[in-house]
Amino acid sequence: MPRLMIKWLVVVCWFFLVVGISFGADSDRDQPISIEADRVDVDDVKGVSIYSGDVVLRQGSMELIADKLILKVSEQRELVSVKAQGSPARFKQFNDPVNGEVHGHAKEITYDVKDEYMLFVGEAYLWQCGDEVSGNQVEYFGSQALVKAKKAEDGQGRVQVILQPKDQGKAKDCSSQGAR
Repeated sequence: MPRLMIKWLVVVCWFFLVVGISFGADSDRDQPISIEADRVDVDDVKGVSIYSGDVVLRQGSMELIADKLILKVSEQRELVSVKAQGSPARFKQFNDPVNGEVHGHAKEITYDVKDEYMLFVGEAYLWQCGDEVSGNQVEYFGSQALVKAKKAEDGQGRVQVILQPKDQGKAKDCSSQGAR
């Protein structure tokens, strides 16, 4: 294996051991990160890593699948943001037994670590516990369990929301069956 390739593999492994990703579920933050891709380019000076080609990122119950994944870190080597691009990029995570799985997809998914905020743009869709929201843009505030959606800037399209009724005396089915 060429020396340069070994050097980059060491840098990438060290990078992920130091920064970690903190998507939704608390227990996921303590789990190791696994990233598979056809290619990775790491710019340590700018704090940017770009993964491309059938990218799969996993940490605990969280999974992010994309054509391209861009990770940015601060000067202190803390993860700042993750941007996934695809046709579509897909996200899923199991939160807890009450809220079940949350998953979504869009042409671009951006995650802001500090604010625990996800932005789905371009044919965006988000599903949780049978409830669905879609539009050109969907915002998901994980720490607040808050969702916002809007149509395209050019006025095209509409926002669609499907809310499941609460069944008296029965727990809501939060399995992902029937979701897009």
